[in-house]
Amino acid sequence: MKKTSWVSYLSAIAGIYLILFCLTSCEKTKYDLLDPETAGKWQQFNTTSGLPGNLIFDIDVDKNGDIWATCYGKGLARYQNGKWTSYTTSNSNIISDYVTAVEPGTGGIIIGSNDGFSIRTDNGTWTNLYDPSVASMEISTIKFDSKGALWMGTLGEGYYYNNGSGYTHYLSGYDVKVIEEDKSGTIWIGTDRGLYKYNGTHLTTSSAAYLTISNGLPSSDIISLCSDSKGRLWIGTYGGKTASWIDNKGLNQLNLMNGYNSTAIWDIQEDKTGDIWFATYDGGLIRYDGVVPHAYKAYNTPSLDDDITCICIDQNGNIWIGTRTKGVFKYTLPLE
Repeated sequence: MKKTSWVSYLSAIAGIYLILFCLTSCEKTKYDLLDPETAGKWQQFNTTSGLPGNLIFDIDVDKNGDIWATCYGKGLARYQNGKWTSYTTSNSNIISDYVTAVEPGTGGIIIGSNDGFSIRTDNGTWTNLYDPSVASMEISTIKFDSKGALWMGTLGEGYYYNNGSGYTHYLSGYDVKVIEEDKSGTIWIGTDRGLYKYNGTHLTTSSAAYLTISNGLPSSDIISLCSDSKGRLWIGTYGGKTASWIDNKGLNQLNLMNGYNSTAIWDIQEDKTGDIWFATYDGGLIRYDGVVPHAYKAYNTPSLDDDITCICIDQNGNIWIGTRTKGVFKYTLPLE
């Protein structure tokens, strides 16, 4: 009888591990790494390696695979063929060195700053734009949607929209900190007063938020959004200890344990295996594999900052990580 009990116990444990393995496998998407020689390795870029500044607010990749990083107070940086090039007010026509957001497009890039925005075409032509009707035009987020329309969020002046017919201004008085498009084409707008859903009619100050703290969010101050490959919309807030997502079953919460003691999720991205990455304040970089969150902090990842500001996944599946004090890190996913 005793032997039979142990066999049953071990079988139960094996069953649990099998379930966890299957759950993880369901979350994962197999793909071929294009940088196998750097698999599982971290590489740091800072002012000693050519980056103009170590405070990074946004990072993105263009159609050619070049990396663009905003170095607040030090202009814009471009990583191309293993070398950083900087664009500042002293060597280019960029509108400000206090760059806050960058969004590559089909013919160039849009660069947001604390004082309006710049457009740089692929041939190097610059155009600077500022709305003279507002007291301040600090750009917080930029997004091209699937139809090619441009959305720009600001701190205190709502958002601007341009579908090719000129810029229109909405939600004046709101902080619009993030704009995301989901798989169905719906535009989601994260503000300091909740999450808004755009379904064809532009939002006004009389529009009701789709989700706020009263609906179960940890905070009404939305600062990051990510539409993943499984149809979930992930929501990061300033305030609260959990990440949220919505799907066809409603609102869900994920406790980012393993050393997470932050109240801000600055960015959320999905990698090519299906894992979800969170950039947090003081909680470091966190990866969710579909089963358990894993923390990458300064104590267990050499040189990494605990204040992660932004994340970008490049065309090869590498993860680029912006920090508040230590520049940019590149991480190549390990071989499976």
